[in-house]
Amino acid sequence: MSGKAKPSPEPFLLVMQLLGVSANETMLVGDSIRRDIVPAKALGMIAVHAAYGDRNFHEGEQVGADCVIHGIGEVIGVVGGCHRRNQIPQLGRYFFPSHHKPFD
Repeated sequence: MSGKAKPSPEPFLLVMQLLGVSANETMLVGDSIRRDIVPAKALGMIAVHAAYGDRNFHEGEQVGADCVIHGIGEVIGVVGGCHRRNQIPQLGRYFFPSHHKPFD
C-alpha cells in the first residue's frame, strides 16, 4: 500500500496515518529485529520483539526492543503494563479496531 517494504519507515507511517495515531501511541509487535524493531524504535514506537517467530533470534538478546515475548499470549500483559505506565496513553482505543479496517 505504501509502495515501500520494511524496514523502510513508510509502511509504519501509513498505518499510523490510517489509524490516526502518533508513534508515541503505538506499540509494534514484530518478529524481525532488522525489519520491525529497528524502524519502530527509530520512529519512536514501543517495540516488542516476538522471539517465537524470529528464526534469527539469539535467546536473551533484546537488540533494541523494549521487551521480548515468547508467545502471543504474552501480548496482553505487555499492553497492560505499558498502558499503566502511561507509555501508550490511548492504546485502548486502537488495540482491537473493529470499527476501522484499513486493509479491506
